[in-house]
Amino acid sequence: MGDNANRRHPWFPVWGIRMLTPRLELRPAREHEMGALVRVAARGVHDPDTMPFELPWTDSPSPRRERETYAFILGSWADISPGGWRLPFAVCGGSGDRHAGPGGTSVG
Repeated sequence: MGDNANRRHPWFPVWGIRMLTPRLELRPAREHEMGALVRVAARGVHDPDTMPFELPWTDSPSPRRERETYAFILGSWADISPGGWRLPFAVCGGSGDRHAGPGGTSVG
């Protein structure tokens, strides 16, 4: 836990999760990061000739894609429970200040 213990949120402890590599940091997306993540999603996050996601959300036209990305993050937070969750991550540069894009994982 180490440094993460200082980052815990009193009502939403998942915001303390961090996965670090020498070049990247993955952490749950926070409200203040949503604008940057939506802008990255608007520019595209994968080759348009492939679909790496189960749901083809990246095929939505702008500005629908931006609204749906924002709503997805909000809905993911709202639906977290011990029995099932979907946690959207911000993928950031190693210093944690450059947003490379949204990512995520789910259980349940």
